[in-house]
Amino acid sequence: MLKYYKIHLNKTGKKKIIFSAFKFLTIITASLLIMGIFIYLPASAGQVSHLEYLTSLSIEELMKIKVSSTGFFDMSHQKAPGTIWLLSNQDIENSSAMNMSDLLNFYIPGIHIGNNVRYGSLIASRGIAMPNNSSTLFLLDGQGINAGVGVGVNSGLKLPLLGDIDRLEIINGPCSIVHGSGAINGFVNIIPKTGSDYPGYFINTDYGFIEKLIKTEIGYGYSYGQRKDFFIYAGGARAQGFEADIAAGTKNRSNKLDVYGMNEPNYKWALYWRHNLLKLDMVFQKEIYDNNSYETSLAESSISRQTSFIVHPEIELDFSQYESLALSLPFEFFDTGVNYNNLNRKQDEGSSEFHIETKSVFKTTRLKNQKIALGSLIGLRHFKAGSYFFSENPVSPGTTVNADWAELGIFFEDIYRITPEWTLSAGLRYDLITYNSASSPNPKSGIQSDNAQDKDLAPANEDILTPRIATSYEINRANIIKFSYQEGFHYPNLKYFEYTQNIGAELRPEKVTSYEINYHFDLKKYKAGFDFNLYYNIFCDSFLAKSRNNEAAVTSPSEKFDAYTNAPEEFAALGGELVIQYQPSQDTNLRFSYGYSRPRDHGDQGEQIIFIASRSGTSWTRYPDHIIKSDITQKFMNNRLILNLGFLYNSPVDTEDPKTREIVDHNRFILNLYAKYQISDNLSFKFTGQNLLQNDVPPVSNYTDQSWNGNTAIDKPLVYLGLTWKY
Repeated sequence: MLKYYKIHLNKTGKKKIIFSAFKFLTIITASLLIMGIFIYLPASAGQVSHLEYLTSLSIEELMKIKVSSTGFFDMSHQKAPGTIWLLSNQDIENSSAMNMSDLLNFYIPGIHIGNNVRYGSLIASRGIAMPNNSSTLFLLDGQGINAGVGVGVNSGLKLPLLGDIDRLEIINGPCSIVHGSGAINGFVNIIPKTGSDYPGYFINTDYGFIEKLIKTEIGYGYSYGQRKDFFIYAGGARAQGFEADIAAGTKNRSNKLDVYGMNEPNYKWALYWRHNLLKLDMVFQKEIYDNNSYETSLAESSISRQTSFIVHPEIELDFSQYESLALSLPFEFFDTGVNYNNLNRKQDEGSSEFHIETKSVFKTTRLKNQKIALGSLIGLRHFKAGSYFFSENPVSPGTTVNADWAELGIFFEDIYRITPEWTLSAGLRYDLITYNSASSPNPKSGIQSDNAQDKDLAPANEDILTPRIATSYEINRANIIKFSYQEGFHYPNLKYFEYTQNIGAELRPEKVTSYEINYHFDLKKYKAGFDFNLYYNIFCDSFLAKSRNNEAAVTSPSEKFDAYTNAPEEFAALGGELVIQYQPSQDTNLRFSYGYSRPRDHGDQGEQIIFIASRSGTSWTRYPDHIIKSDITQKFMNNRLILNLGFLYNSPVDTEDPKTREIVDHNRFILNLYAKYQISDNLSFKFTGQNLLQNDVPPVSNYTDQSWNGNTAIDKPLVYLGLTWKY
């Protein structure tokens, strides 16, 4: 196999990556070719861009924007089940966020972002901080893109390539009747750009002064008729990283860690095409990044890598003005691995996954005041330990196994408008997962060999039934109240098979039952909108447990992490959010949110410990009880200058471990600033500053007591400059 780079050791013993002439010429040729296509193709004339349209909307009009990811029919997000948040392209572009993690952390109520030594950014929602992101479902235009290997979507959260996103739809609670396994801790639906809404081309580049980040994005949109368009995108980024001056929790160590690095180029290619009833989304993404872990005095940082190739074709057939049938055949390829380079481990470990499914959804609106959807899916997942699709095979399979799964889903939804103001929706879903086989190629040594163990690690087949019932009532045009009862579930992922073998226990699917009440009202006179949300989530068979008996034998944080088991008792999360949006003029927009969460009904878990809550069950140990987020956007000089000032507050976290308490029992303030100046009609200049208060309290997360395992405090501001050309 042709190698794209060679690795040499310099005199100091550090790695030095030398790219071959082949890869260099390939990248340059491809970039010039794409730029040539963009310049040759004409921009669509006479159209108002999607961004200009959103900019002109009032708060009341923005509230009526429909969402597509919470059900099988588009609904106003103020009437759709659950708590839904929207981030438009304008919100994304005029923010201090550099990646998906920043968007969720700085702007979405109820979400907190931590970090994990192996997989990067960790999403915690409404008190629940999972050790990986497999319980938060990521979607691309409604189709799940989580890797079944067990980490969900992690590394892509740090990838600073957002130029192909039209908007984000985020829900904090479960939504399993639509999306099945994985949407237990919320989901994020990424809606890509289309050629009709974003005609013409753009080139965007950014430079980060602290971590030496270099990022370039190119995109082109074109429409050639009614619902006939395409949008193509290419982006790449690389960062040298830097040594953190302060690493909280490592006072007896060197206090020097490499952070914010991307040791090799990361890139993303995408095509979004619509032609009448046919839609095709295609994305290739390669992510290789530094885990912010391990001391530079000991060894180089471990490098995580994930390569994804996603193809989502879909066709919607209209039989009449009332009936339609949507058919999709998505297939996905994933390579997931880690390059370990510390004193105890120096090898490349990883595996590959192939996922394909066929999905059909029949919809009818023939009955008066009713919308009914019926559907089914059949899916297959194939996992191969110690094998990659897109690069040379790793040296070792690590903690992965060979496995084959089959998935079956049948679902139903009925939306009934009782009166013009009162809407009732109900749904039911049945899922069956068949673990056909699961075996490990010598898991004890972690080295693939001909003497692979034949022991079948596959658990028993599982089936589950998840209902949903929700209602909304529009008191008047300014007041809407809604209630929802939803359930969610998450099947054990591939990595859990290895953990199951180690601890000698079979894992069952984890489940959540969610009760939510939401109230929204507008003060039109003052151009302000208010949202109040209350939730009570009950978790059953949660993976957030480790054996109390094994605790004395645990010698490292990674062993704690690996000891997955189902919690023997239920526990709950209780809390709510207050959100205010104030828009006194078209030039000023203020957003404020306050979130509160605490554990309930924790009880005595017997021989198990729910490691995200204190033993007394009165507070979270991996999530701030109080989170405040606020930002204000101001436009000057007839919109030529745009400023956005963002603020994040996390309350202190009081843990029972004195070492951890010393690190995180402090207020955490983050202040960010974004400025954009429109130099000409086509060219704009950008400035982004993060952590301007130089707060050095790390985000509470897994391994908070060991910052060398990923949660490193940064005591300096991060500064970025950029240019964007649009035509």
